[in-house]
This record gives sequence, structure tokens and C-alpha cells, in this order.
Amino acid sequence: MIAAKNKTLFKTDQSAALGVMKELNEQKKNTFLIPTRFLSVKAAEVAFLFNEYINWGEHEEGKKLYRTFFINSCYEALHGAIKLVRHHVNKSRVLKGKPILVYDSTLEFSLFIDPFKQGMEEALVPNIQIVSTLGEVEQALAGKPAISAVVIRYDLDTLTTTLSAIFEKCRKNGIYTILEDAHIDLSSRQSAIHMLTTKPDIIVTGESLTGYEVPFGAFSMNENMHQPWSMMGNSVLHTSTYGGNNLAIQMVYRNFAEKASFLFMDEKISSHLKKISENNSEVHKAFSTYINPGLYKFLQMLGYDFVTTSAFGSKITVQNLAGEKKELLDCISGGGAVNQGHNPSDLVNEVLQKHDPNIDYWDKLKTVTCKVTPFSHFFPSVSGSSAVENALICALLANKDRKKIVTFSRNFAGKSLISLIATVNKMWTAPFGPLYHNVVYVNPFLPNAGEKLTTILTQNDVALVWFELVQGDSSKEIPSELLNIVNKHKEKSGYLVGIDEVLAGCLRHGRLFSYQGKIENPDIITLSKSLSYSSFPTGMTLTTEEVYKRAKAYMPAVVTFLESHYVNNLGSHIALHSIRKFTSADFQGQVKKVAEILETGMKELADQSPVIREVAGKGHMYMLYYKENFVTKMFGKVGYTFYTFYLCQQFAKATGNLLYMDRCLPPLTLTEAEAKVLISDLKSFFSKKPSMWHLYKFINKMLVASFSK
Repeated sequence: MIAAKNKTLFKTDQSAALGVMKELNEQKKNTFLIPTRFLSVKAAEVAFLFNEYINWGEHEEGKKLYRTFFINSCYEALHGAIKLVRHHVNKSRVLKGKPILVYDSTLEFSLFIDPFKQGMEEALVPNIQIVSTLGEVEQALAGKPAISAVVIRYDLDTLTTTLSAIFEKCRKNGIYTILEDAHIDLSSRQSAIHMLTTKPDIIVTGESLTGYEVPFGAFSMNENMHQPWSMMGNSVLHTSTYGGNNLAIQMVYRNFAEKASFLFMDEKISSHLKKISENNSEVHKAFSTYINPGLYKFLQMLGYDFVTTSAFGSKITVQNLAGEKKELLDCISGGGAVNQGHNPSDLVNEVLQKHDPNIDYWDKLKTVTCKVTPFSHFFPSVSGSSAVENALICALLANKDRKKIVTFSRNFAGKSLISLIATVNKMWTAPFGPLYHNVVYVNPFLPNAGEKLTTILTQNDVALVWFELVQGDSSKEIPSELLNIVNKHKEKSGYLVGIDEVLAGCLRHGRLFSYQGKIENPDIITLSKSLSYSSFPTGMTLTTEEVYKRAKAYMPAVVTFLESHYVNNLGSHIALHSIRKFTSADFQGQVKKVAEILETGMKELADQSPVIREVAGKGHMYMLYYKENFVTKMFGKVGYTFYTFYLCQQFAKATGNLLYMDRCLPPLTLTEAEAKVLISDLKSFFSKKPSMWHLYKFINKMLVASFSK
């Protein structure tokens, strides 16, 4: 039996984080930028430090290259590690289909993986077996093991001699291994990883590396383990909007400097750190070596292979590998996380300097959110993905006698193993199964979509209808006919309705929330990017009183855990400031003025351009659909994808505007003058067809790079 936990992971004293945020803001250093990750000096240094820390004490011949993926929590990092293991396992004739065994003395992991206690096959993340003693792990490894991987959630009572024996047996049997050291103490030269005689394939760390002040997680893997994701074609299979943000990375770097000073006293290590900090080319090299060589190639192909030297409002100044600097209008805006523009001018005076750790800002945030929404209960998160997880779990608990989830094709919900349930794109899901199976997908743009949806919703077995009203993957709205069907059958059929507002919410698509005027009474919504105030990874799930009561009555321990675990006082203060800004009449009026310029301009662009077939979207959220040409047709679907990369790269070079591939997501603080220049540049650039010869060469180059090691 798991006891109900009502305690947050984070400290209330966040003075170090306040200092770093103030410094980043005043020095005009970006916190977020590109959702797939971006080059930064500190990220390169921290990834190098992870490699050196893991290898500390090893003889030269015993050292391995470790690459590190940065994310938003230890829990999310463990999901990423399991996904990588599954990518290997699903390609193995011997291991495919065998479960992953997780040792967790607290059984906390099962609160997420199998909150309904239905067993491995019916769990939210199937085929994971959780045990609470090392004896059960040793028993599973006896004889001919029937498992594909072992995960150890390390605690101080775990004997490293026992772990070494377990990892060695796994190594001999070709079984993958993951060690999660959630509370790692860098000051010890004898941490768990250093006392092991056989190292695991992947090491997972978390919030302790920011002193429990800022959301953070990481998983570090040896080069062979990383191989499937080190090719450019696979390098974005796992991504995170907030992952590798400069706030968290700066905090981790300072933690290394303070607690692992022995690394900095090593002449070879300190010399290499100095090279990275002073030499632009070393930043690029370190990113490729210690983070991901395939991702570095991907950034190169898009023209994103730069280091940002300053960022303010809608503009960033970047430096390329050659050392050349250029100012760009940022229409990536962190994939929507930079809604308020880079380094908002009021952040320091209105939030950071006024922050009082004795005030419960989470309580204040809930009170204010109650006033501006129809929701009464709130669950904190550290990302959009974790907000969606909370939503799916709460909905299924509240509708406990039903298990079916309905969503729409091309919906995007995140890339954790639970949020992938509602991410409808085989490219993101296929390598990582099995996933939760009780999901039905409806293509909203097929002629028979209404008929199919009606049939599904009237069978009285649907627990939840979950979707983005405006799809982030296409910038297209779900047709009103389908929304009417969802509204019509909701009460009689007994399903819940949840709306993902992570991207489209909080004015990006016009209204305060995208569901307003379209979905009558949603039961659950999620927010994240819009709450970050361009500076702090945060989010939350909002539910009605009825959903909360029903979920808590069924599984009180799970609900209590979810509503407290990720409460972050500083993050709550920032989210509170964000909500107040979004609900300000002055701010809403300014956003509307700029949106009108963008909407008119985008319509004219679609009508006039010989290159563009359609522009989908409105407000501050658009997607460009290009006309096919004989070169793209020659290469098929992949040719069109690379065509979008080519145009993105060329547009930035020609005009100084940075698109997110084929998407245009300017911050809500975009000025009227900037909007007019952006539209003018789009019209000018897309008034001419690109060179077919240059496009052909680019696509060929991309194809070679995609699958080369």
C-alpha cells in the first residue's frame, strides 16, 4: 500500500534561482529558444562535466564517452531513458516483447505507470514490472532471464556491491541497465556511480542538481547506448520544449562548481572548460560530442547552428561558427514558451525583487485562476507533457469504470511514455511501444469524420475525449461539426472532455483560451508555455470539482501525490504574474491589434505567393503549406519535409527572420512595426520560386546526413 504523500519536491528557499534569473534577465541572455534544444556555452560545458564526473576515477582505458539529454525532472528523464532502451529492445529478436523490470522501494513510480493497479498489460505504460526489493530483481535474473532491462531507482539503503553484481549479470546476459540516482550528491567522490564496479548503460539524475530549486532532469548514456538517436534522422525522436533551458543549466553548472570542485581542480578538465567558454568552435564541437552529433547536424541543416549572444523582446543576436553576428526576429519563440518575449522588462522589478519565500504563491495562483476560469482544482507540472499526464490520469481515475480515450489524428500531447498516448504520429510513437492500447483515433478532416465520431461517442464506453482544439502539428482547428458532436453527446454518454491549451491557450490563437465559444463545459484543460513568462519551466492541469472529487474518491494517494509533488513556489509566482498579464485589458488589446496585422498579411501571402499553397492559423500561430514541385515529388514525403527545412534556412539568411521550420510563432509582445516588417519580408521572399538545382542538392545532402553516423 502506498501512503498518500502531500509534500513538494522543491524548496521554498530559492534564492540561488532568483539570483540566476536576475542575472540572465539583466544580461539579456535567453532562457528558452528552440524546442528541440539549442546551442549554448553552458549546456556544452555541463554536458562535458557530466561525462567527466561519470568517468571520474576510471583508468584511461576504462573511460567511455557519455552523452547527456537535458529535460525537466528526474521522472521525465527516466521516461526518456526507458524510451531509449525500448528503441534498442524493439529492434532485438531476443529481447523484443520482454518486460522492463523496475526496482523502486517506494513504489512511487507505479503511481504514474499503473495508477489503476490493473497489471502490466492494462497499465498506462504497459510491459513494465515494478518490484520493491532487490531480492525480486535477483530472482528475475536467475536462470534464463525473461526481462529486457533492469531499472534501479537508487536509495541510500541500496548496497552498491549488490548493484554491481546485478549490473554485471545483466551485462553478461545482454540486458540493458538504468540507474536513477535522484538525490545524487556531487560533493562525494564516492557517489553510487563511482562505487559500482560495473556501470549501467544509462544514468538518470534530477532536481538535486539544481538544489531542488528549479525543475531539471538528465539522462546520460554511453556512446553505444546512444547510437539510435545519434543519427540525424532519429535525433529529434525525443525532445523537450524546456529541456536544456539556460536557467536550469546555469544552476547545474554552479552546483558542479560548488560541490564537485575536484573536477575543476583537474588541469585537463579545467583547461577544456576554458576552451569551451572562450572558443566558439569548441562550443559546437562539445555540443556534437557530449550532447548529440545527429542533432548538431539537424541544427546545421536548418540554419540553427548558432549561439545566442543576447535576447530581448522579439529579437535575438546570434553568432555562427565563423564568429559572425546577426540580429534575428524570433518567430520560433521557444515553440511558444517565449510568449512574453525574451527577458520581459518587468520580471525583475515585479516578480524577482518582490518574491517572498514565506508567501504561498501556489495558493495565490489557484485563487486567481479560479476567478478567471471555470475550474476549481489544480495540479502543478514542470512541462506541457507532465501537465497532460496529470490530465489523462485524473480523467481515467474520475471515470474509473471506463478506459477508452478518444483523440484526433495529428494531435500532439508530448513525448513522455504517458503523454505519447495522445500524440498521434507514428514517427514519434512506433519505436517506443508498447503504449497504452485503449485509444481510438479519428481523422478530423476526412468526409466521414462526423459519422465515425458519433458512433464512437455513443457506445457509452469512452472515458475521455482529449485534444488540441488548434493542432500544434498543423495549426488547423478541429472542424466545428466535430466540436458540436462532442458537445451534443457529452452528458448522455458520460465521457469527460479535456482540452490541451499548452500551445494555443492564453491569447496565442486569439481568445484567452482556445476552447471558449466552442466547447461548452470542458472538464480538464492544461496550461504550460504561456505560464512560463519566458523564464521558468512550469505548467498546470485544471479540473472541475466533479472530476477532482471522483478521482480522489477512487485513488486518494495518487491524487494527493499529483496535486503536491511539483509545487514550485517561485514557478507559481511567475505563473501568477503571467495570468495577471494575460487577463489585462491593455495587454489583450495590444495583442489583438498585432494579430489583425498578422492575419490580414498571412491571408494576402497565401493569395499572392507562387510558393505557398495555404497558410493555416490565426492570432500569433501559423503554419505555411508549400506547393509541391518536381523536386519534392521526386523524393516523396521526405522531400517535402526537407523542402520546409530549406526554405526556413534561406528565409533566415535573406531576411533576418527565424521561423520554426514551416511554422511562424512570434511572441505575443511582437510590436505592430515588427509585425508589418515580418509580413513584408514573407511576401517579398515567397514572391519568387526557389532554385530547383539548389533545392535538389540540399535534399540530397539531407538524405545522406540523416542516416550517416
